[in-house]
Amino acid sequence: YEVQTPEGPRKVLFRGMRDGVYRVPKTGKLGIFETKNKSKIDDAEIRDGLKADMQTLFYSFVTFLELGEMPEQVTYNIIRRCTVYKRKGRGKNAVPETQEAYMKRVKQDIDKHNNQYYIRYAIDLLNSDINYFVTRTLNPLLVAFIQWHDSLKKNPLYHERWAEGNRSPYHF
Repeated sequence: YEVQTPEGPRKVLFRGMRDGVYRVPKTGKLGIFETKNKSKIDDAEIRDGLKADMQTLFYSFVTFLELGEMPEQVTYNIIRRCTVYKRKGRGKNAVPETQEAYMKRVKQDIDKHNNQYYIRYAIDLLNSDINYFVTRTLNPLLVAFIQWHDSLKKNPLYHERWAEGNRSPYHF
């Protein structure tokens, strides 16, 4: 990917791993899978949060770069983190909960609240969402990272980076 910096265009290599890419059978829309673990599942937060989720938008953009087509959908597989804690036991003669007893309680909680542990959302993506992310978030971050990296290359010895007069204006 080529990003425009104040010093001129620079190539950036993206590396990472998506959970998956798919086509919606009836419509042919391109989509990406994303699996998340959350302690709390909130419908509105998940749907609204997509427009600010850097990881998902980054994967969407890279999918566009790789396949030449913008994804139109994200399928979130969400697994809720268990909030059932192992009992430590209290009091003078208390005995901590065994692993077997704890796992039994976790299984009971999952069976009782199954719809709260595993949820799948299919959320539509607009080209404008991804374009906004690239111009307002991704490109400025890449430029800042390139400038920071270039400034550190000028002083390769760690202790010299902090010497008076050598401090990078891009290093916080």
